[in-house]
Amino acid sequence: MNKFLSMLSKEPKKVTYGKQEVLKALEMGAIEVLLLSEEIPDEEIEELEEKSHGVGTEIKVISSDTNEGKQLTGIGNMAAILRYSI
Repeated sequence: MNKFLSMLSKEPKKVTYGKQEVLKALEMGAIEVLLLSEEIPDEEIEELEEKSHGVGTEIKVISSDTNEGKQLTGIGNMAAILRYSI
């Protein structure tokens, strides 16, 4: 999450957040690291894991009990570090 926040300020075109934006980037195979809040239902996390494995995306599920998890929840429960700008 720290890397995501750092890149958001320095290279904003290489990150994305919010469900629609993240799903679009995942469909394109553009996501290097997918950050998911544990607040997302298990079925949805499993579906995202299946899609991610097909394109070589690393997934990190972050606890909402941490500061990073609270930040992630505040920006839509999912975020991504991209392989390239989209």
